[in-house]
Amino acid sequence: RLKGDWLDHLEGVKWSYRIKMRKSTSLNGLSVFSLQNPSTRSNLMEYVAHQLFSENDILTTRYDFTPIYVNGKSRGVYAMEEHFSKQLIEHNKRREGVVLRFNEEAFWKVQKHFKLYKNWPLMPYYQAAVAEPFQSGKTLNSANLNQQFAIAQRLLYQYKTHQKPINQVFDIDKLAKYWAVVDLSKARHGM
Repeated sequence: RLKGDWLDHLEGVKWSYRIKMRKSTSLNGLSVFSLQNPSTRSNLMEYVAHQLFSENDILTTRYDFTPIYVNGKSRGVYAMEEHFSKQLIEHNKRREGVVLRFNEEAFWKVQKHFKLYKNWPLMPYYQAAVAEPFQSGKTLNSANLNQQFAIAQRLLYQYKTHQKPINQVFDIDKLAKYWAVVDLSKARHGM
C-alpha cells in the first residue's frame, strides 16, 4: 500500500510503500517494511542515525538502501526500513514484548490547522495522546502481551502527568544516548 503522512511520499514517480509479506515469508528477514524515497528521511542522515542507535544498543529498525523497479522500470534507490514487528524485537536480541506509540490523531489535527490557517493552535496534543501498541490485535489477544501493555501504558501516563520521575519509567542511560543520537543526526522523525 502507499504510505506516508506528508505529500513528499507521493511526489513524482518515487512513491513510498508499506510492504507486508505473506505469512511465513520474508525478505532479508523482514516481514513488514517500508520502501521510501531517501529524501523523505533526510537522505543518508537517517542511515547514520540507525547505525549509531544500533552501535549503542538502542532498539532500532533495520534500515538500508536498495534499487527498486516497478513494472520493469527503475525508480532509483529507495530507503528500506523495517516496521515494528516481532522480527524487530528478535533482531535486537530482546524478549518479545510490546512496542508502544502515542496516538497521533490530535497532532495531525494541529498540523492541518497550521496548513489551513498559518498559525499554531494552542491544543494539548501531547497531553491528549494515548499510548497504544503497535500490532494491537496481537497484543490484546495475548494475556501476557496485554498485561505488559497495561503496565507500560500506565507508566507512560504517570510519566506524562508528572506522577513518576523519568528514571522510574525509562532506562536513563539508554534514553540519554537516544536523545544524543537524535540531536546529533537531526533524526527527529521518530520523536
